[in-house]
Amino acid sequence: MQTLQTNRKLLYSAGLTALLIAVVAMGMVAVQPAAATDASTQTTDQAEFGNVTAAVTKETLFTGKVSKVRVTFTAPEGEQVDITVADETETVTATGSEQSVSLRVGAFFFFGEKYPVDVSASIQDGETVEGTINADDGVVVLKEVSGEPDPAFFEVGDLSTNSPVTEGETLEVTTTVTNTGDETDTKGVGLVAAQEIRDVQNLTLAGGESQTVTLTWTTQAGDAGDTIAVVSTANDSAQANVTVEEPPTPTANFQVSNLQAPAEATVGDTITVSADVENTGGAEGTQSVDFGLDTDGDGSLETQASQQQTLAANDSTTVTFDVDTSGLPADTYTHGVSTANDTETAQITLNEPVPDNGTISGTVLDANGNAIAGATVSADGVTTTTATDGSYSLSIAPGTYDVTASATDFLSATQSATVTENNVTDVDFTLEAEPPGNGTIAGTVTDTNGNALAGATVTVNGQSTTTASDGSYSLTVAPSDYTVEANADGYQSATQQATVTEGDTTTVDFSLTPEDGTISGVVQDTNGNNLVDATVTANGQSTTTASDGSYSLTVAPGTYTVEASAQDYDNASASVSVGPGEAVTQDFTLEMEDMGPKPFTAYVRGEESYLHTGTPNNSRPILYSRCRDGEPTPAEQGPDFLPTDGCIQIDGTIFPSNNTWRGDVDFPPARDIINETQSDTIGNVYFRANLTVVGQAGGTFNVDTGRTSLETTVDIGITVWTIGSIFNVSPPAQNPYDQVTSDSANRLSDPGCNLPSVSINVSTEKSYQTGSPFPATSTVSGERINDSDIGKLVSDDFDVQTAEGCGSVFGVNINDQVNAEQGLPAGPGDNEAAYLTEFNIQTGS
Repeated sequence: MQTLQTNRKLLYSAGLTALLIAVVAMGMVAVQPAAATDASTQTTDQAEFGNVTAAVTKETLFTGKVSKVRVTFTAPEGEQVDITVADETETVTATGSEQSVSLRVGAFFFFGEKYPVDVSASIQDGETVEGTINADDGVVVLKEVSGEPDPAFFEVGDLSTNSPVTEGETLEVTTTVTNTGDETDTKGVGLVAAQEIRDVQNLTLAGGESQTVTLTWTTQAGDAGDTIAVVSTANDSAQANVTVEEPPTPTANFQVSNLQAPAEATVGDTITVSADVENTGGAEGTQSVDFGLDTDGDGSLETQASQQQTLAANDSTTVTFDVDTSGLPADTYTHGVSTANDTETAQITLNEPVPDNGTISGTVLDANGNAIAGATVSADGVTTTTATDGSYSLSIAPGTYDVTASATDFLSATQSATVTENNVTDVDFTLEAEPPGNGTIAGTVTDTNGNALAGATVTVNGQSTTTASDGSYSLTVAPSDYTVEANADGYQSATQQATVTEGDTTTVDFSLTPEDGTISGVVQDTNGNNLVDATVTANGQSTTTASDGSYSLTVAPGTYTVEASAQDYDNASASVSVGPGEAVTQDFTLEMEDMGPKPFTAYVRGEESYLHTGTPNNSRPILYSRCRDGEPTPAEQGPDFLPTDGCIQIDGTIFPSNNTWRGDVDFPPARDIINETQSDTIGNVYFRANLTVVGQAGGTFNVDTGRTSLETTVDIGITVWTIGSIFNVSPPAQNPYDQVTSDSANRLSDPGCNLPSVSINVSTEKSYQTGSPFPATSTVSGERINDSDIGKLVSDDFDVQTAEGCGSVFGVNINDQVNAEQGLPAGPGDNEAAYLTEFNIQTGS
C-alpha cells in the first residue's frame, strides 16, 4: 500500500506566525460540542470499471484505526467479479443486481491526513480495469468520528494576489477559508507580509461552510522587493510569493497642441506654422521639436525644420517655423509639428502660382497708312480702343489668342498672337474700307413695356445678329427691299419691311409681344391628400382642380396673387411672377377651417309655430307673430287691439367639437282674450303669460347634418285683466286695451299667479302625435335644417301643471279660470310645441 505523508504548511517565520495565530485567535468564539452523531459514511463517488459499475463509499473510523471502503457494484448474474482495494481482494458471484463489498484500506491513518483510494475490478478471466475514486483531487480525507462533534477547524485554501504592485498601491491577497469541523465558530484570519502583520479579519463559519476573504496591505515607499505573503488562522496557513516594485522614474513628456497654419498657399510662399508644446511629464527634459511634411504620400512626415526645446515639468512654450514652399509641387499635403512623444497634423493646399500678364500692343491703320482713332481691338473678351495715333495696348494672361480689330466703315480683321509672361507682343492692323454701295439696317428690340431685349435675334436676307444689352442691333446689307424679322425667347416674333439705300442707315425698331405663361400645380391638404374641385384664381381667371388635385391657368406675363380655396378649408394665396412663355409651378397646402365655437342667432317664424296645452281639439293654441329677419308682423289671432308680439329670439354659440350649443332664449309675452268666462260676473278677460328661461338653454347642433335640439325650462307668470262688462267702458268705441295702463290697473289675478316651471325639449328629429291646430298639417316628425338654415323644432312629451297663486275675484277662482281655458293639467302627449326657426350661423370664431 502506498505510504501517505501529511501535507505540512511551512511558515517562513515560526515566531511571527505564532504571533499572528495569537492575534487571530482573539476573534474565536467558544462553542459547546454538539451531541454525538453517527458519521460513519461520506459522499458516494462513481467510477466505471469495464462492464462493472462500482460505487465506492468511504468509511472512516476513529483516528488510529483501520479504515474500510465499501464498494457497491452491479454485474451480470453468475459472473465471478474480483474487487480489489489497495492490497485486499474479494471475489464475489454477481447476482445481476446491486451488491456491496467492504474491504480494508490496509493501514493506520491519523486525524486530518489525506490518502488516495485505488480500486480495481474485473470479471473473472476478463480484463482488469483500474481507477482512483474521488478523481477531483485524488484523495479521501479521514475524519475523526467520536461520540462528540468535531470542533471547528478553519482551513486556508490556496492564495491568489494582484502582485506585482507599485509602492503606494494596495496588495490584495484572496483565499477561501473552510470550516472542516462540525461546530460553528468565529476565528480570526490574518495577513503577514514582509514579516509584519498587515490585516486581520474575523470570520464566522458553520461546520462545512466556506467563505472567500480578501486581505490587504497598503504599501509605502521603501517596501519594494520580493517577499512572502502568509494568510493564517488559528488552525492553518498558506503562503504565496509577492513583489512590490519601485515607482517608475519621472520623465519628460512633450505634448503638441494648437497647431496653427494656413490651409492654402501658393507654391513659393513662405508659410508660418506654430504650435504649443507642453511638458506634461514629471521631470525637466530637452527634446527636438520638428516641423514635417508628407512629401511622398506614405503617411509619415519628412522633417523640414527642427529646434531644441528645454521645458521644466508642467511648463509650456509656443514654437514657430517659417517654411519656404519653393520647389514643392502644387498639391495637398499633410504637415505637422512633432516631438518624441506626440504629433499634431493638419492639411495645407499649395496652388500653382498665377503667371504675370503679358501685353499685346500695336496700331490700327487704314490702307493708306493713316491712323484709325477709336477702333476696337479685342482678344479673349478683353477690349480696348485705339488712341488718336491709332495705337492700343492690351494686358492679358499668357496664352495664344485671336486678336480682332474693327472700326466703323471698315472691314474687321483678325490675327493670332501668342503672349508670354511679362513680354510685349506686337500686332499691327491695316483695315480695308467697307465696299461702296452697302447700307445699314439698325434699331432696337424691346418688349411692349419698352424694356430692352438683349440677345434677341434679328434676321435680314439670311443674315442674323443678336441684340446688345441695350437691345440695339446693326446689319450691313446691299441696297434693296427686305423683310426684317425679330425673335426672342418667350415672345411672339415680328416682321417689318425695310428699304435700304446705298450708304444710308435704315432704322427698324421692334416691340415684341410676350407669349402667355402658365401657372400650374397641385392643391392638397396638410396630410398630403389631393383636393378635388378646389378653386384656384389669378387675375380674375378661375379653374378647379382635377381628380389628382392638379390645375393650370394661362396668364399674360406679370406678377399675380394666386389664391386656392376649398370647402371646409382656409384659403391660401401666393404671389407668383410669370415671365414671357414661362411655366411656373405653384402648389398649395390648405388647412382645415377653424372648427372653434361659432356664434349664431335664430328667430322663430310665425307660420306653423305654436304652443297648445290640453284643451279639447287643440282649440286654444298660442300663436306667434310672423317674423322675418327678427321683425314681427301682427299675429293672426284676435282681437286686433292687442299689441303685436315680438319674435322669439335664440342667441347662442355652437361648439363643433362635440356638436352642442349653449345660449339664451328670449320669449315675448303670450297674449290672448278669454271671451267667455265661467262667471258672468267678470265677463271677458285679457290674458298674458310671461315666459322666463330658468338658467341657460342649450342642446345639440350638428353643423354638418343640420340636426338640432333645444332644451330649456321656463317659468310662466300669468296676469289676467278685465276688459268686459264689469267695468263701464266709455266711450264704447274706446280700445279696451287702453284700460290696461299698468300691472295694477284692472288686474284680476294676484301677482303670484303662475304655472309651475315647464321643461321643454324640442328637436328637429323628434316625433310627435298629429293633431296640430292647423288642419292641413300632417307632419309627424321634426324637419332638419334645410339649405336656408330653416328647421322645425317640435315636441309633445312635456307636461304642464295647473295654475297656482292666482287668487279669486268676485267669487271667481282665477286658477280655475286659467286651467279651464287651457285644459290644465295636461300630461305628455296632450301638449304640443312647434317652432319654425330660422338660423343665422356666423362664420369664424
